[in-house]
Amino acid sequence: MDRRAAPRWAVLGLAVVVIGGLIVGVSLATQTPSTPTSTPTVVRLTPSASSVVASDPVPALTPVRYFQFDKKWAKQAYGPNSGDTVRRWGCGPAAVAMVVASLSDPSVDPGVASRWSQKHGYFTHAPESGKTEPAFFADFGADYGVQIRQLNTGDLRSASPASARAVKLRAQQAVRDGNWVIALMGKGLWTTEAHYVLWYRAEGDQVWIADSNSQREDKAHNTFGVFSQTMIRLWVVDVGATGARR
Repeated sequence: MDRRAAPRWAVLGLAVVVIGGLIVGVSLATQTPSTPTSTPTVVRLTPSASSVVASDPVPALTPVRYFQFDKKWAKQAYGPNSGDTVRRWGCGPAAVAMVVASLSDPSVDPGVASRWSQKHGYFTHAPESGKTEPAFFADFGADYGVQIRQLNTGDLRSASPASARAVKLRAQQAVRDGNWVIALMGKGLWTTEAHYVLWYRAEGDQVWIADSNSQREDKAHNTFGVFSQTMIRLWVVDVGATGARR
């Protein structure tokens, strides 16, 4: 017997291993690869040095658009004086009318919202107020089942940089999560005194805004840095809680 020859049991074992490996290889090669999931992960806001919140945006719902200068309500009274009209002072009612008409009741327009505001005492001539009291938005929204929550009560322009930044980033994250923000803007690109607009979309450092008093492109689409510079107060509209019509 040749001592260099491998034992018969070893040869058989090696054959089994080779054949088994071939079977496994063929099986793996013929399997259908699974389809990877692409569900975005939203990162909740924690204040940081970045001006843009790093999370995947939820597809934005575009609101109904209203303009104060629409002849259907432009000359309607809004305020105690003869010159007080929706065209002149109705930016607050127009902003919330876009919200409610989009999410709850399509019959609501700036005329309806202005009458409600004036009837319940929310018109004001206070400086840098936008001519509408801050409490109006949550109260009017509640009448139509829309949740609107005020983020800050003071003026963001006079708050500490850290506090102002935290509030603005919370608002940005809310919009990225699919909600909207009503913003009272101070003197700057959007107004010469105070003016309410509706912020409805945020992607990267870009923002999209529904301005009831303008059709200018730079007032409808700009950067977060430019938009946030003159913010005074902010309200978050909970779009998901109302079962919005998408």
